[in-house]
Parts: sequence; C-alpha cells; structure tokens
Amino acid sequence: MMRPLRGSVVFAACAVMIVSACGTTTVLTTTTVAPPTSVDATTTLPAGTLEELLPRVRDIAFSLSTAIIDGNGSERFDEIDTLWRAAAAQLERTTFRESTQYQIDLMRTAVERKRPADADKASLQVKALIENFLASDS
Repeated sequence: MMRPLRGSVVFAACAVMIVSACGTTTVLTTTTVAPPTSVDATTTLPAGTLEELLPRVRDIAFSLSTAIIDGNGSERFDEIDTLWRAAAAQLERTTFRESTQYQIDLMRTAVERKRPADADKASLQVKALIENFLASDS
C-alpha cells in the first residue's frame, strides 16, 4: 500500500518544481557611463642600437633575482622591459625576437609571483639568446 502513496508524493514534488520554475523573470537594465578621463602618459623608449641596448638588457636581467629578493623587482623589471621594447622595435619578427619576448614574459611572471629562481632561469636564457644574436650579427 505504500507504493502508490510514494509515487503520488514524487509526482506532486515534480509538479511543484515545474510550476515554480515558470515564474516571471524581470531583467533590470541600467547602464552606467564612466566619466571621461584623459591620460597624457608618454613613455619614452631609450635610444640606441641593438648592439647598445641588448647587452644592457642582458646585464640588468642578471640582477633581477636579487631585486626580487630585496623587494624592488618591479622597478628593475620595468627597466628591462623598457630596454627590450626599444630593441624589439628595431627587430623583424624572428625566432630570436619571439624567444626573447617569451623569456621577458617569464621574468614578468617571476616578479609578479616573487620567484627569483624563475628570474634566474629566464636571465640565463636571455643571455644565451642575446650573445648568440650579437655573435651572428657581427
């Protein structure tokens, strides 16, 4: 005798869920507009040839892990990134440029996550890439 009663309860529960799912939905749409802002930020890239800029990138990259430990990794990385952007602007899209950019990105991540060992690994790769590029360019 319990079986028909259990089926009725399950049917009633399903019916309640289906009917309650058919309620009205109200969507409120409001748009907010941020006030206009003007930013006159000008970044000046360092001037120089590849033979001048790339060794500076290499040398500063080796001090990045110490800077991360000392708490000023962001400033040191900004210096590396600025020099690299100036050098990259003079390069065509090659394996050297893409590989070096990848290592620069790894340095950025090392700074963000405070991982000096990762910065060291990336700086070793940057050193090898730059020295190989400069040797082949001579």
